[in-house]
Amino acid sequence: MAKVEGILEYLQGLPQERNDDLVLVIDGYDIIFQLRPDVLIGRYYDLIDASNRRLMERFGAKKMQRNGIYQSVVFGPDKACWPQAPDRAACWAAPQSTLPRWSLGPETDKGRFIAHNRPRWLNSGTILGPVKDVRAIMNATLDLIHQEYMDFPIFKSDQYWFAEIWAKQEYARILLAEGPLQSTKRRLWHMKDFKGGGKSKDTKLNIPKLAKKKSNEYHITLDYESAIFQTMSFQYDYFAWMLYSQSNTGILGPERLLDEAPFDLAEDILQSPSPFAAFDNVDEETVAKANVPSNSSWRSFALGTNTLTENVFPMLHYTGPKLYREWWWPRLWYYPYIEDMLKATASAEKEMYGTTTDGRDWWPYALAHGGDVSGNGAFSDQGTFLSWQSLCKAHEALIFQGNRDRHKKGT
Repeated sequence: MAKVEGILEYLQGLPQERNDDLVLVIDGYDIIFQLRPDVLIGRYYDLIDASNRRLMERFGAKKMQRNGIYQSVVFGPDKACWPQAPDRAACWAAPQSTLPRWSLGPETDKGRFIAHNRPRWLNSGTILGPVKDVRAIMNATLDLIHQEYMDFPIFKSDQYWFAEIWAKQEYARILLAEGPLQSTKRRLWHMKDFKGGGKSKDTKLNIPKLAKKKSNEYHITLDYESAIFQTMSFQYDYFAWMLYSQSNTGILGPERLLDEAPFDLAEDILQSPSPFAAFDNVDEETVAKANVPSNSSWRSFALGTNTLTENVFPMLHYTGPKLYREWWWPRLWYYPYIEDMLKATASAEKEMYGTTTDGRDWWPYALAHGGDVSGNGAFSDQGTFLSWQSLCKAHEALIFQGNRDRHKKGT
C-alpha cells in the first residue's frame, strides 16, 4: 500500500497543467538505464501509436470514442502471470502478445515451460504514461486494495492489485468487442513447477466485478517486445550483450563472441547524442583528465539486447535472481567511465531531451519549471533537492570501481 499511496500522493500534488507530462515509475532496487531519455520517450510514442492502431482495428473509431478507449500507460511485460492462478482474470483475460505466434517454437504459449511463453502479463515494476492517467490507475488500485485486501491477505503485492485493475479493463473490452462469454470454463494449464510439471484441465473462470457507475477503462497496455522495458525472468535464452560495428555485428554472450548477427543497431539509437556527449560542453582539462575514447559512438560498446525482438532496450529490470545486478554491472557501457561522466554532467549545461512527432519539446521536470538542478542529485517527493553527497556518497567505491580501476591502469 505504501508504494501506491506514496506515488499517488506525489501525483496529486502536481498542478493540473502538468497532466500531460510523462511520469516514469520504477522499482527502486533492481532497475538500470542503458540508453538516453530521447530514445525512451520516442519509443513510448511509437509503442502507444501502434497499440492504438490495434485498438482501432478491434473496436473502430466510434466505439473507441464513445467508451473512452485508448492506450496511454505502458507497463513492463512478464512471461508468467503472478501470483499463479489460471482462473484469475489477470491471467486468462490478458491479450495475446504482439510477438509472432510461434516465435518460441512448438511449445509457444502452451504453459508447460514459462520460458516458452510469449510475454503477455503485467509487471508493475515499470510504468510510463501521462500524469493524469497514471494518477487514475493509482486511485483505482488503492480503492481496490481498501475494498478487498482483508479478503486476500497472502501473496498480494502491488503487482497483484495493478494486474487486477488491468484485468477489469481487459474483461470490459472483451464484453464490448465480443459480447458475453459463451462459457465460463476454459481448458487451462495448471503449473506445478518450473520444470514442465503440471497438467491441463477444465477451469472455472474467475469473472471480475466491473464498476457500474464509472468507467473500467484505464488505458493500460504492455511493452510486449521490450522496446522500453526489458524484464529478465525466464528471458535469459533471448538476451545477449551485442557489439555493433559498421561492417558487421557481434554477440557478446555469457562465454562467447560471435562474428555475425542478423540485425543492425536501431536508427533511433544511432541518432541519439553520442555516449560521451556530456564532454562536448566542458573545459579541455576535464576532458583530458577523463581520458574518454574520442569519436566514440553507440557502435563502440556492447549493449544489452533482446535477440528475439531485436530491441536494444533503454531499461533493464532485474526480475528473478538479483545476483545478476552485480554480475552484469561491469558489462554496462558506462561502467568504466561513470565517475568522469557524472562530473561532466554536473558542470555541463542541462539541455532538453528532444522533440517528439507531435511537436512537443521534452525537458527534465525541474529544469522546465524553474528548479535549480546545479550539480548532481535528485528531487524528493516534497520538491527538495537532495545532493549526490547526501544520497550516494557512501556507495561511491562500488559505483565507481570500474572508472577508478581504469585510471589506475592508465587506460
